[in-house]
Amino acid sequence: MKFLSLLTLMGILGACAISQEYVPTNHYIMDYNSNTEKPALKQTTPLPASLMINEAVIPYTYNRNQIVVKYSLNRVSYLPNDQWAAKLYETVTNLVQQRIENYNIFTRVDQDFGSDHPTYEMDIIVKNIERVDYGNLPKAHVAVDFNLRKGGNQNIIFTHHADEEEDLWDETLDSFVIAVNEMLMKETDVFSDMMVSYIKSGNPLQDNVISHKTVPDSLAQYMTMITGETEGEVYLPSLTDPDTEPFFTVYDEDDNVIASGMMGQPISIPNGNYTIRYGSDSRMSRDVTINANTRLTVVPDWGAMIVNIIDQNRNPVKIRYEVFNDIINNVVSFGNDYSRIEELGEKPVSWLLPPGQYKVTLNGQSYNTYTDFTTVNIVPNQVYRLSIVVDANNHMVGAGVIRAEDVLATAKGLKFSNSINGILNFTSNNTNEKKQTQSVALSGQFDNRATYDVYPHHYTTKSLYEMELTKLPGKKLNANSFQVTIDEYSIKNTYIYYFIKPLGIYTRADGASHFFPGYLNFDSPRNVLKVNKSGALVDSLYGTDKISISPSIFPLNLREGLGINYRIVQSLRANMNLRGGLGWQQEFNNDVFSYDKPVTDSSLGYAVYYDRYKERSSTYAKGMESSLISTFVIPFLSMGITSTADFLFPFEKGKSTTMDIENIVTISLLRNVSMDIRLDFHYDKTKQNYLIQDYRSYLRVSWFY
Repeated sequence: MKFLSLLTLMGILGACAISQEYVPTNHYIMDYNSNTEKPALKQTTPLPASLMINEAVIPYTYNRNQIVVKYSLNRVSYLPNDQWAAKLYETVTNLVQQRIENYNIFTRVDQDFGSDHPTYEMDIIVKNIERVDYGNLPKAHVAVDFNLRKGGNQNIIFTHHADEEEDLWDETLDSFVIAVNEMLMKETDVFSDMMVSYIKSGNPLQDNVISHKTVPDSLAQYMTMITGETEGEVYLPSLTDPDTEPFFTVYDEDDNVIASGMMGQPISIPNGNYTIRYGSDSRMSRDVTINANTRLTVVPDWGAMIVNIIDQNRNPVKIRYEVFNDIINNVVSFGNDYSRIEELGEKPVSWLLPPGQYKVTLNGQSYNTYTDFTTVNIVPNQVYRLSIVVDANNHMVGAGVIRAEDVLATAKGLKFSNSINGILNFTSNNTNEKKQTQSVALSGQFDNRATYDVYPHHYTTKSLYEMELTKLPGKKLNANSFQVTIDEYSIKNTYIYYFIKPLGIYTRADGASHFFPGYLNFDSPRNVLKVNKSGALVDSLYGTDKISISPSIFPLNLREGLGINYRIVQSLRANMNLRGGLGWQQEFNNDVFSYDKPVTDSSLGYAVYYDRYKERSSTYAKGMESSLISTFVIPFLSMGITSTADFLFPFEKGKSTTMDIENIVTISLLRNVSMDIRLDFHYDKTKQNYLIQDYRSYLRVSWFY
């Protein structure tokens, strides 16, 4: 079984190595999309003229295979693995030619007339085709000039200048290519309108056949290739986190549900006419037409609101709130929810709302209340973070709105969670002896966490220090009556680089230690022998009720790992990751003693019984490691469950598998008060040849800072 596990993990690592060495090159095409043509521009009979379209002129900065990304006004980058499938100047020229040909404006449209003389010539001068990656949203930027000249004449009759930027509603380059295609065709339509007007009247002004507005329509169709000739795509952008936004639903003309989808992810549906209902409580709708091989992108006409409720010490508070809107003197409730506590793994709900003013009330108050309420004005395509502050009785004392784009860009994806916890602690464990021991004590924790999560990077660090003082039974209350029963410091660091969405390379470095010398207290006096690693006597104690078993810092435990991380589940209420790769573990011991065996000394003529404690040797293990990390949130129980299972399969013969399993259940009871139940299992034959069980339950009071 172990051999099979090793082969599996080695196979995963091999696949990782292959993926690292070979990164496929993506090639992007711009095919002609007849669905975006303007019927009013089509001529029943061609006008008595011909047009030669000259090859597009593109500056060297952009006339290359690689897609260009601009990161500032003066800095661009060329994407080595994302390239145009054909020469860009050929693609642009061919697209423009096909659009003008389809409008039947001229008797002949061609790029080469041979010995014939065209009536007119058209120049295409592309100044910019690039993705702009600075600002609130990435953008597609196209700047192009179209010139009309008399055939064989260098004198320009008129020029159409176009310089457009269009927001991209997702991070993929597919959206960029779609937008560039659409903008080129849009400007070709404008120029076609001007040519028709000029040939008919001698004036290149538009005939109002098409709109010249640079702002895209609220419904704009963008080209993308989809498998099948009878389906198209519909896409509603996500303004926040798709996992926290309500789904949208597509209905046919008979009001039957055809499909539902997540914001930020396109779905395929058959060609036809549909109604999309979306937003919180599905209060918004849109009638759309889906065409074959075409993506319909619904540009947001809604805004997003995230509600965060805290107390006057900035600690998160769980309170029910309701969102109202007065639509033409008709009060509408968009629903209610409880504020979320992110420290418990809960993600705040994103409300998707039509433009307007909204009233948010607390504690079950109605729309007409004059207490415990605040108002928010929502505008399209903006994200608002509403922070509500309450007092000790959960009554509102203040509220304010922060727009998402007003948050420092450097903080994007970076979250901190820091707390000091006071704990009423019940413990039961058999770490030092097979017999279970129990105690009740007060303890404290310093819990600090940070997460950086911006695809493809994910980094988490967690440091936890826990200290507990327990009064020794039978001792008078003084400085010597307390024992440090828990003195644990741990730090865990994990970095994951995702080369595709669920699959990535991870590396980790963990450490565990303590700060105070370790002592073992006995219920009754005992005789103890302490021997070093080679068995030589270090100390002998007679009738003692306490022995020193470790100095400060030691044992010092370190762990490192490198391998593949597979994200099995990622949702609002559940996350699960499976990891496998190479693992290293070290335990550094210096004057660290553990129970060895009972011994009898008869050298004095009578038997003296001792408990022998032997100094532990430092250990160094390496092998294949496997981990399963999961987090589950059960909102209606205010419960979060976190589990971590680590296994190391050593390479060295004779060494057994080590196991560490940690399970933590957190139940939120009151503001800043929760109950934690922790159940850990540890097995390492080099330390104790039995399964160590460590059970703790806490009543925890937290202060977040």
